[in-house]
Amino acid sequence: AGALPPRIAPAAPFPRILQQAPTLESIAPGVDYGEYQLVTDAGPLAVRVVAIDSHRRDLHVGSVVATDSLVSPGETVGSMARRTRAVAGINGDYFDIGASNRPINMVVRDGALLQLPYKRYVLAITRDGTPHIAEFTFFGTLDIDGRTLQLDAIDQMPQGGLSLLTPLYGRVP
Repeated sequence: AGALPPRIAPAAPFPRILQQAPTLESIAPGVDYGEYQLVTDAGPLAVRVVAIDSHRRDLHVGSVVATDSLVSPGETVGSMARRTRAVAGINGDYFDIGASNRPINMVVRDGALLQLPYKRYVLAITRDGTPHIAEFTFFGTLDIDGRTLQLDAIDQMPQGGLSLLTPLYGRVP
């Protein structure tokens, strides 16, 4: 687990760390996992980190949605990791738990926008592997028979505007 520090020391506004008990391990060539159990001024915290050697050509970072559908009965991160034969899995967003199980914020897979941004920061990884944390906005148009129409949503039921529903949306009632 050489890619992860033996101790963490985040700057403010992270709460002051009083004690920490890290567990670091290599889980695959080029992939390290660390769990930092912390006692802070704000109470106990657990920080879990996956470090990936971005120079290795045999590693890939990708995104998965539950049951390969934005609206689904739900699926655990462990199940998605097993299904896709991933070495590690990270819950990357809040989701509509117990209802549609749809991710709340932006989802992009293989360069295709699957879920619109929702005024919150997103971890984006460019095609060359460079990570960015930023806010994103959406503006889209749809050309039909020579007419250009403003697209208000993708893979969401229309709410008074125009929405493009793709097969990833799932079954339309």
